[in-house]
Amino acid sequence: MKKIISTILMLLAATMVFAQGVAEVTSAEKFRKMIVEKTIDGNHSDITVISDEDQVFVFHISENTVTNKDVELLVPGSMVLVGYSGAATRSIPPQATAQQIIWEGHRSLEVKGNFETVMLNSIDWNNSSMVVTDTQYNQEKIYHFDEKTVWEINLTDLKVNDVFRVKNNGIMTMSIPPQSYAQRVFK
Repeated sequence: MKKIISTILMLLAATMVFAQGVAEVTSAEKFRKMIVEKTIDGNHSDITVISDEDQVFVFHISENTVTNKDVELLVPGSMVLVGYSGAATRSIPPQATAQQIIWEGHRSLEVKGNFETVMLNSIDWNNSSMVVTDTQYNQEKIYHFDEKTVWEINLTDLKVNDVFRVKNNGIMTMSIPPQSYAQRVFK
């Protein structure tokens, strides 16, 4: 019942947002967040934001998203108010299309993350990923890596059952096994 009422209020608030223009996001839709990551794939942009309560959310920026700044100026560390329909995916983190983004300034960025001690099961070079077992919970996970991953150990020297540490951004998919991005790999 609460979800139905919340959804109705969100839809009503979204209607009022566009009636009022770009200057303000209604209180039912007001989410103060800091951008921690921005990805651009062709004409498509996403921003990953985190609230003061450490809630992470991914917003897709479409050609219909109204902003008070150029999308290029929305960078990690930017403080934004984001309005959206209230409909979001059930993934971790949730994802939605931003209807409105109001830039409020910039503050120094301090990216948080999780550190895990893991044991290597396998490496898939074609998909730039490795299957590991979390030594604390004995849970299998997949970590993806790319040229931005910081390697403090030699990747080619890793062998099955080697134990090392991985820093991720605190975001895991709800898939089986869970998946994340390896920001840093070290002993």
